[in-house]
Amino acid sequence: MNIEQHKDYIAQSRIDLVFKELKTFFDSNPQHSLINRLKVVNGQWTNFKKEEMFMTAQEKALAKTRIDYTVLEFLDELKPVLTTATHSLRILFLSANPVDTTQLKLDTEFVEIQKRIQNSTENKKLELFIDTHVTLDKLHNAVQKYRPNIFHFSGHGFGTGELKEESRSVEKPPILSGLIIEDERGNRKILSQSALDGLFELIAKESKVELVLLNACYSAEQATTIKKYVQNVIGMTESISDRAAIVFSTGFYRALANGKDIGTAYKYGINSIEIEGLNEQHKIILV
Repeated sequence: MNIEQHKDYIAQSRIDLVFKELKTFFDSNPQHSLINRLKVVNGQWTNFKKEEMFMTAQEKALAKTRIDYTVLEFLDELKPVLTTATHSLRILFLSANPVDTTQLKLDTEFVEIQKRIQNSTENKKLELFIDTHVTLDKLHNAVQKYRPNIFHFSGHGFGTGELKEESRSVEKPPILSGLIIEDERGNRKILSQSALDGLFELIAKESKVELVLLNACYSAEQATTIKKYVQNVIGMTESISDRAAIVFSTGFYRALANGKDIGTAYKYGINSIEIEGLNEQHKIILV
């Protein structure tokens, strides 16, 4: 949350945008000590909007100036506490590559993402956690332990469409769509679409998940249903090559680690595929 930018909004008579951003911030920090103060300030603005039609131009200008000044004072109060309120963005990178599926370069993907974050301007604001060979037990433990803001899964997915060799897909997928994790012996285990929905319904209640990135084939089908619980979800509409998946994720995290928002970081990831000449950018969607 950029205090100086919000002061500019006030100067531009865009105070509604300031209150919208403040509401978003306090919704994420409901116990914040200044929340009651915000309610008072917001109430003054609401009353002004109701009564301005009955005011003279001079009265309206005076009331508006008073409210602007009050909001500016509030922003100055909020500024020092933002430093302590700001938390790291927790990224949970999970991968699964069962022994009975095509082997993918998942370690390479994680290492490349880690490099981009370490070399970024915002590296201290990002925490990257990893768990590989994900089983049901590991999956539940990881989401409960780390309470991620970004949930990233890399591996195999299955769904409708034509399957191609050397791609992130299961050789003979069942009719239903989903992801593939591992059982205790390292073989494939189905994580169905309905099971994923149930998982993210639980996660959404326990932590603030801002993004789910399913770097696996046919995961767009799961992405569209997970959207009920998470604002931003990235998935693959069909099978995608290992190289394109890695290029996208590294491009995405490079931008995110340099302070870009999720939508812009997604565009950088897509552009990275285009620059590499892989012609698979159309397979990755943000829903």
